[in-house]
Amino acid sequence: VVLANYCHEYPLENRSKVITVDTEKDGKQLACDSLKGTEGAYLWNKLFLCETLIQYRSMTCPGRDLWEDLAVVVPLLYRAQKVGYYPKTVLHYLHHGETQYTGGAKPSHITILKSILDDLDKELSQERKDNALHRALNSAHIRAYLVCCKLPYRYYQAIRNSGIKPQDGKIPPSFMEWSKKVMYLLASNRTTSFLGYLLIHGAVWMKRLLRYIV
Repeated sequence: VVLANYCHEYPLENRSKVITVDTEKDGKQLACDSLKGTEGAYLWNKLFLCETLIQYRSMTCPGRDLWEDLAVVVPLLYRAQKVGYYPKTVLHYLHHGETQYTGGAKPSHITILKSILDDLDKELSQERKDNALHRALNSAHIRAYLVCCKLPYRYYQAIRNSGIKPQDGKIPPSFMEWSKKVMYLLASNRTTSFLGYLLIHGAVWMKRLLRYIV
C-alpha cells in the first residue's frame, strides 16, 4: 500500500490546505485513525482500483468522497503487509462549505452512510477482537450519526431509525471522542434530541466563527 499527501481546496474562502500523511504509523494505526477522522491516509494505489470503486459509483454525491474512500481504504490499510509513501500532493478535494464536505447536505445521505458503514462492518467483522479497531469502528458510527445530525431537526426521527449506531459504548480514549459521544447520546435519545440538535449546530457555527476570527 502506498500513501500520498492530499489537498483540501476551499474556493469560496480562496485558500487551500495540504495534508501530509504521517509516515511513522503502520497500516493498522492508519486504518484506526482514518475511522476516527484524525488521519486521511489517502492511497496513491486507489487511483488504479477502478473495479473496487465501481460499486460505489451509483452512490456518489457531492461532498461524499471521504466516506466512499473509507470503505475501500480502511480494509486495505489494516491488512497491508507494508506501507509506502509517495512524497507529493497527488489528490485534491474541492470543498464549497462544511455541509458539503461532511456529506450531510441531503437526507439521502442517511441511507448512503449506513450502507458504507455496513460494508465496513462486514469487511472487518473478523477483526473485531482487535480492541483498537473495535473502538475506531464505533467512533466511525458516531461520526456518521453526527454528520446526519447536521440536517434540519425534522429529519432526526429518520436518523434515529436509520440503524447508524456503535456496537457498544467503547470508544477511543480522548476528550474529542467523549465530546462526540455526549452529542451522539443526546441526539439519539428522543427526549433529549432537540438539545443534541442545538449543541451540534452550535458547535458547527462556533467552528466557522473561529475559522474566520483566526
